[in-house]
Amino acid sequence: MERILFRIKITGPRPEEVSASILAEIITRIEAAVVAFLKQAGLNLPADSPLLSLVEVAEGSPNDVLTFSSLELAIPAVSVISSAIASEKYFALPSDTHRELYNISEKVRRNGWGLEVLPNPSAGIAAAAITPDRGVPPLPEHSIMRGTTTLLARCLRVGGATSPRVEVRPIQGGKALNLDVTEELAKQLGRRLYSDVFLHGTASWDASSWELVGFKVESVSDFDRISPAETFRELAAKSKNTWDDVDAVEFVKSLRGEE
Repeated sequence: MERILFRIKITGPRPEEVSASILAEIITRIEAAVVAFLKQAGLNLPADSPLLSLVEVAEGSPNDVLTFSSLELAIPAVSVISSAIASEKYFALPSDTHRELYNISEKVRRNGWGLEVLPNPSAGIAAAAITPDRGVPPLPEHSIMRGTTTLLARCLRVGGATSPRVEVRPIQGGKALNLDVTEELAKQLGRRLYSDVFLHGTASWDASSWELVGFKVESVSDFDRISPAETFRELAAKSKNTWDDVDAVEFVKSLRGEE
């Protein structure tokens, strides 16, 4: 599978002034921003090859240049991200990608540094810069909508070294969610591992894409699968004689606005 190189430069500090932990955090968040973009696009990430790998750190005063090797499928994400930073227009980015870029921006700017994406015209990667005076803005608060709802999801993992957390994947699609829960809810979900469950609580959505970005679990209940035939029998029983005098063909025509 073809790989393509792109470069990011940390501007401002001398190489010895950038700690290993800060460098690792920046690299991790760059990868997380790209992964979030690809997952939002519905792409399956290969398990047999790293999406991004750091192949060189060129030390030269006063800048560090990080050279990444990327799978070709990730390059469009890097291209859109670089264009968003260059134009300061972030509306096309998934919320998780925007959030990771904001965190990178705040990390380097708090230290008085900058970060540049070096251009690669053949890959569609634009020159872009985060500077101490020009950072990535946070997600607008009004772009997040919240409301109570019930989420049908598969329970994938329960654990947490210091506080209980669960990983669930919504049945209707989308990325897996890692959620904080109480100890009691963790115990309940632990008994439902690898099962489909109803999670009742408060959801947060990205208003621009309706992507589910968070969920506060308040209670859990079992999901019992029933056959389509049984579902229709229950609907018929509940509706009683409501539809007895309705012509199905004429009803559908009226919904479509047909004469």
